[in-house]
Amino acid sequence: MINKLFNLSYDEERKIELKLKRIINLARDRALEKVKNRKPFIFDSFYYGAIAINPKNLVIWYLFEKDSELEEARANGLVDDLKRLTRSELESNGYPVEALDEIYIEFTTDEDIQRTTNGNYWYYFK
Repeated sequence: MINKLFNLSYDEERKIELKLKRIINLARDRALEKVKNRKPFIFDSFYYGAIAINPKNLVIWYLFEKDSELEEARANGLVDDLKRLTRSELESNGYPVEALDEIYIEFTTDEDIQRTTNGNYWYYFK
């Protein structure tokens, strides 16, 4: 944990984690806002990771509804643009720069989740 590495109290560690979460939410929202008029539309998005241990432990997922939409987004550059925009927004909002090349920004579809895990999101992403 951060507190063991840097001799931080639990409260100090919690403040850092909450600050990172605010940055992530803001960056994700701003990146999505910039592509909101592009097709195909993003069905959902979320993130997880042990960012309190190290900010590089971040995974951001963007979901499309159908497999064909993900393929379209790859073909028309939306996937690459969203990766670039998300990293840019993270950086401009204060996420640690040294972690940006190591975070994961991934894409999948609700259709794949339904097909492979009968719609069990927890099992799909574990």
